[in-house]
Amino acid sequence: MKFQPSMTDQLQEYLPAGYKEDENLAEFLEIIGEKMDAMQEMYEGKLQEASREADIIKGTRDHFLCNISHEIRTPMNAITGISRLLRKSGLNEQQLNYLDGIQKATETLLLLFNNILEISKSEAGRLTLDQVAFRPAAVIRQCLHLMNPKAEEKGITLLNENSPDDELVLTGDRVRLKRILLNLTDNAIKFTEEGSVRLRTHIQPADNNNYQLSFTLQDTGIGMEPAFLSLLFRNFTQEDFAPERKYGGTGLGLSITKQLVDLMQGSIEVSSTKGKGTVITVTIPFAAGCEEDLPEKKMVKADPQRLKNSRILLADDNEMNRLVVSVVLQQAGCRITEVHNGSEAVNAVRKEHFDLVLMDVQMPLLNGLEATRIIREELNRELPVIALTANAIQGEADKCLQAGMNDYISKPFTEEELTGTISRWLPNKVYQGVMEPVTDEEATLPRKPLFNLSKLEKLGGGNTAFVQKMTSLFIRQLPADLKELRLSAKEGDWAKMRSLAHRMKPSLDNMGIDSMYGLIRELEAWPGSDPADPQLAEKLDSLETTVRDVVYSLQNPLPVPSG
Repeated sequence: MKFQPSMTDQLQEYLPAGYKEDENLAEFLEIIGEKMDAMQEMYEGKLQEASREADIIKGTRDHFLCNISHEIRTPMNAITGISRLLRKSGLNEQQLNYLDGIQKATETLLLLFNNILEISKSEAGRLTLDQVAFRPAAVIRQCLHLMNPKAEEKGITLLNENSPDDELVLTGDRVRLKRILLNLTDNAIKFTEEGSVRLRTHIQPADNNNYQLSFTLQDTGIGMEPAFLSLLFRNFTQEDFAPERKYGGTGLGLSITKQLVDLMQGSIEVSSTKGKGTVITVTIPFAAGCEEDLPEKKMVKADPQRLKNSRILLADDNEMNRLVVSVVLQQAGCRITEVHNGSEAVNAVRKEHFDLVLMDVQMPLLNGLEATRIIREELNRELPVIALTANAIQGEADKCLQAGMNDYISKPFTEEELTGTISRWLPNKVYQGVMEPVTDEEATLPRKPLFNLSKLEKLGGGNTAFVQKMTSLFIRQLPADLKELRLSAKEGDWAKMRSLAHRMKPSLDNMGIDSMYGLIRELEAWPGSDPADPQLAEKLDSLETTVRDVVYSLQNPLPVPSG
């Protein structure tokens, strides 16, 4: 082991040759060196202590963000869920208007909470960007759809001019772009009493297959004094500080907008005239995207046959959330067992059979992550477990999957997201051979097919030859890819295995093989482990069986019944 020379030795190296034999000088240097060694040791100790304290502070901050996210989103989920259930209960017009007010207030709170959360993450140095394919036209429509009721309430017009082509696909952080648009549009509507708010979008090609996305928001509102423009993007800043000021708000929206634009390597420009309105232009670079890279909407249409009579274990410590989930799933025909914490969930799985577990992440006694690990390691590796999470912190979803959960649903969620996600993970009772009493009504329900060619037919514009060519390519290519996938997994070549799974994903999706939606994405993101991992073997077996069955069905189509 190599030791660092003492400070005395280092000082003596700099002495001229004629002074190295001077005993008095050597003694003096030794004293100085010892003092410097002691000081260096002291400062290194303080540096290590400061580093430990910084780690503790960071962990405390992360824990606080997770807790505050959970504590706010959980009741908001109950509010939105119960509101949707009330809307179905035959209310009169006045009661429906009250519900609309609740919805608007909830959306405002969610926007405010997201801004506070982004500010906290920015100060903690945890703001990072996702890189996913998205359609900018769809993002713009979603934002305007959310903001239009607020504009109508004030009697002003919200206009969308020069919207991007619906088919254009870019790659970048769609969620942060949406937050920028929402903040700026919300701000423009807030400070406009009459007239309009106009959104104009421009997209220009740039170098290296990139694009410059620019959008301009122009309002006919109150405008700003020139002296205030330099302070516009500071936290908690508003031009009118008086307690009786007309326009409310925290002053966080534009601050986090500027931070997000900077993080995305973009620019933001503001021009304003007092009494005549404001114009804000944002320009952000995005890479070009491909149609096949678009993440399919995680929510799929619920399959009534899978949901009916399915036994669902619901673990959540919040009574209102249990009420919302239970009512929705009971209306879909599910049989629900409720427990209040992770410990009760483990005991329930130990004693009874369930088709699926809905597991809240933050619960007393034993949280959802630990409960899932126990279920996976000690009880049932096959039982689907879906997280109910209110933690809007990047990385929380990864923690759910690493704990052994199959999927997650973020609060607040919609009825369609809940039933669709559950339906996707429930076992297919027809193909799994589960013997259950079947009523005459159930017998008339169609069986879920192995594949669905409607997406290919749409892509081909009704061209039969195109569909035949794509199915032939599937028959020829997928078994070969699967064989190569197995070999790379056996050899522990995880990079190659993930690459092959990524290559297979569009083919499986285009063929409408919904049962493999989640599995192929798990393989695409497989972290790498023991090649003999039984979980990996099980997933590869399932994929191989499905591909084999689809190929056989394509090569041996059932005869069309006559007359």
